[in-house]
Amino acid sequence: MKTTSGQSGLVRPHLTLDGPSQNGALPCHPSGREAITKQREQAEASHRLEAEQQRQKEAEARIARLEATVEAAELKVRLLEEERRTLKRDLAASKDKAFYRAAEDVSQLSTLVKDRDLLQEERDVLSRELDAYRTQVTRLSHVEREVGSLRENKQKLEQHSQALSEHLHQSSEKIQSLDTSLLSATAQTAALQSDLRLAQQERETLRQEVVSLTRALQLTRDKAYALECSAQAASDTSQQKQLFREGVTRLAERELREQRSENDHLAHEAQLARAELSHARDKVSQLEMAMASLQQNGHMAHARLLQLSEQEVLSLRGRVDVLQAQLRAHQEKVKQMGEVEVELQQARAESSRLREENAQMQERLSNSLRQAQSHVPLARLEEVRQRLAEEEQRVRHLETELEHGRSAGSTAEQQEAYERMLKSMGSRMEEVEGKLKSVRVMLQEKVTQLRDQLNRNEQADLRIKDLYVENSKLMKDLQLMEQRQRTAERKSFLLEEKVVALNKLLRKLVPEPLQPVL
Repeated sequence: MKTTSGQSGLVRPHLTLDGPSQNGALPCHPSGREAITKQREQAEASHRLEAEQQRQKEAEARIARLEATVEAAELKVRLLEEERRTLKRDLAASKDKAFYRAAEDVSQLSTLVKDRDLLQEERDVLSRELDAYRTQVTRLSHVEREVGSLRENKQKLEQHSQALSEHLHQSSEKIQSLDTSLLSATAQTAALQSDLRLAQQERETLRQEVVSLTRALQLTRDKAYALECSAQAASDTSQQKQLFREGVTRLAERELREQRSENDHLAHEAQLARAELSHARDKVSQLEMAMASLQQNGHMAHARLLQLSEQEVLSLRGRVDVLQAQLRAHQEKVKQMGEVEVELQQARAESSRLREENAQMQERLSNSLRQAQSHVPLARLEEVRQRLAEEEQRVRHLETELEHGRSAGSTAEQQEAYERMLKSMGSRMEEVEGKLKSVRVMLQEKVTQLRDQLNRNEQADLRIKDLYVENSKLMKDLQLMEQRQRTAERKSFLLEEKVVALNKLLRKLVPEPLQPVL
């Protein structure tokens, strides 16, 4: 304590304290700025965590939608399997029909071999058709093998889709565990932030208390100085002054001790707040490390999903190549069916030619009948019959006369003349009967030939109709197969697009790594 004397002789005490200055201003502490910056960083980290939680929720929704699309794809795969089974049954039925028809064609060809030279070309056409049917049967067996390979590919795709669904389920479980860990981390950060806020509030209250105490100390100093001045003016004795000074000094020392104890308490609380802040920083760094590890695991899962999706794309591309090869084979079958149509047109032309020949044969038959009638007219036949009847009557008359002559004792010459006449008439009758028999036989042969020709033409027409119906059925089956092939290609293309979309969504699911909080 120092004393200064003025002109009035009064003594004014000057106190030197470690606290704030006389104007009441506090020194700026660097830990306050660091706490503010750390608070801002913690707020930014909390915002980032909330954004990450929102992303995780969106990822869960996208995964649910993807699972729904996967279930729809599995349903479509089952429908394709049922369609392929029906296609296989249809192919088996068509194969059996083609086989039985080929057997019937063989039997018909065995009968057609015995025909005459007029049906030789038709037999060649039918043999070519038989070869075509055999090739079609072999092609149908090849198609059946292709359907079996498609079924195996379908089973592989189903297994792959099941594996993909299991992997998606595992990834969803991992994402749920990540969400729980993120929720716990956010809860811990929120608790730490609340602790930091409380510490800052306590520090602010302590600072305000220090300011108020400094102001109160300054007021007590001013009061002590005023009391000292009034005491010096009231009393002139030095003993009273000394007692007053001692009381004032004791009061000031007591206030200083209280202020120092409060400052020590505030320093201890500030040290505790610093320790809690460092502990909070350690927890935040641990949480950031955990987030980094979780993000690394997410990147690894994303890489695995990308690898699986690429494998699925490769398998789908292979399936598309197989389907394209099958489409080319079906196009070749279409070309072959066009050739079959050309052969059918040739068969139709041959049938028309056979019909013309049939008409010509009918004309020939009618001409032969007319010629036979011209050679042996009906009137002449009647005349011959009448002559035969007359000759018979004449023979009977001669026989009666011969008997009468014999009985009357006719001569041997008359008897010989009658016998020669009878022989000549018998020979004429035999000639006429032979001519009639030959004409009847010729007419019967012509009629049988024409009937056979008509039957053959009808059989050829029926066979052509059967071939036309079978060709139309094969064309319909081929069109159905091509349509199913197109639908399978469309479905594979849609699946490939869905896989690409799935890859994009999986890339979006994995969040970007958080920047470490400095």
